[in-house]
Amino acid sequence: MPRFLPPGAQGKPLAPAAAFLLVVAAACSAGHADPAGDGRERAEAGDLRVHRGRFEDRFLLTGQLIAVNSDNLVVPRIPSWQTTVRWLEAEGAVVKAGARVVEFDTASFAANLAAK
Repeated sequence: MPRFLPPGAQGKPLAPAAAFLLVVAAACSAGHADPAGDGRERAEAGDLRVHRGRFEDRFLLTGQLIAVNSDNLVVPRIPSWQTTVRWLEAEGAVVKAGARVVEFDTASFAANLAAK
């Protein structure tokens, strides 16, 4: 199968790549020349001032916290799927097994039980 190359590139297959690399190298070094040779800018003696202060690190952290230990809470089925919560344990509170964490309004249950 014949290979087609542009005119003038038959004998130099790496010439376009070398030219591209030369242009990239020139662009990367543009504006970074240091005629003085030491790499530091000279500052006047009155331009710099040092003062003691409080050093503060500030970090913005984002993400999601996942509990190491947790348990699932299951609510028994009720005839009406909507009910009112009368009391709820504070968020993040440590509770023991069997402790009350939520109390539902029982007025609708009492009315249904009295009717039966």
